[in-house]
Amino acid sequence: MKNFQSLLNFYNLSYRLIRKDINLNGSPERTLDRFAFEDENGRIFIAEKISHKDFEKKEQIAKLILVLSQIYDMKVTPYLKNSEGDFITKFKHASYAFGYWQIMPYIDGIALERSSYLEDEWRGKVFAKFLQSLHSIDISIVNKLGFRHVFSLKDYVLVIAADVKRYHPYIYHRLVKTLSFLEKSFFANELQLKVSFSHGDFHPLNIIWGEKDMTSVIDWEFCGLKPEIYDLANLVGCIGIENPEYLTGVLMEILLKEIYSAKIYSDHSFETLLDYIIALRFAWLSEWLRKNDEEMIDLELTYMNLLVDNYKNIKRIWNI
Repeated sequence: MKNFQSLLNFYNLSYRLIRKDINLNGSPERTLDRFAFEDENGRIFIAEKISHKDFEKKEQIAKLILVLSQIYDMKVTPYLKNSEGDFITKFKHASYAFGYWQIMPYIDGIALERSSYLEDEWRGKVFAKFLQSLHSIDISIVNKLGFRHVFSLKDYVLVIAADVKRYHPYIYHRLVKTLSFLEKSFFANELQLKVSFSHGDFHPLNIIWGEKDMTSVIDWEFCGLKPEIYDLANLVGCIGIENPEYLTGVLMEILLKEIYSAKIYSDHSFETLLDYIIALRFAWLSEWLRKNDEEMIDLELTYMNLLVDNYKNIKRIWNI
């Protein structure tokens, strides 16, 4: 790995070996290549190769993560700066390593037990604490980092629905009830929701877990200014699709109680939580359509209808 060592010279690191035994958390689709490696001091790092088109976005995110770590003391893992003080290194030494690279420390964690982790009551408090920290971020600070555009879920849903109607009419037929439901109130109300900075993809699998707390939150590629309820809606929606019974389980009870007691969100935003969850599932449907995952497409459509059909009962149990 002589060529790779040439890259690491920019970081004053000495390569020892690739750690193929380490399974990395997060989505592999967000980079061209990534792997864990160990240096001569036994420290483990992650190397990520990114495309030229993602350079500006990745640099923006790296700067953000550093701010979250230094100013807000949030549980994130900053990328290393190279010898020139940059987060991204353009490396030209060899065809294998040519391109744009980022290096970050590897953070070890405890794998989620998918069959039982959503029964862990303590995770409800951990989720709420992170969301409170995230909501405290000063928008003027992230504006200076280039985060200025406010995401509209309504516009996104309508684009996805139009594409589904055109290319997948048989799927669109199953969406009609959900779209009709959203048109009655959510589409008109979204513009009234308070905006804050959001992670954009906050769910249990984008967290590196410790014994009784999170160690680091990863995969910030969809972060930005969004309606303040966005991250909570995505989290709750992901919990529910694992098993709808968890929507009214003890973890959810603790999470919502902590959120409400801390007054993290405005009453209006909190009241629209379930509506936003339903609308946000269109983003996940789009993902399954992109991957042509028929099983998940069917599950997503069933889940949307379940939420609409049980809307009043769920809100009654949530007391919102």
